[in-house]
Amino acid sequence: MNKEYKTICLKKNLIKLKLKRKKSLMNIEKEKWVKNSFDVEF
Repeated sequence: MNKEYKTICLKKNLIKLKLKRKKSLMNIEKEKWVKNSFDVEF
């Protein structure tokens, strides 16, 4: 019981971490894109 609960918690945390990483990656891509579009304008 306790062991199963721990694994469930671990999996949830992993998912959260992956989501965070994905979000930050998307933000980085967005920043790159914004920077590129500015570079083109100027």
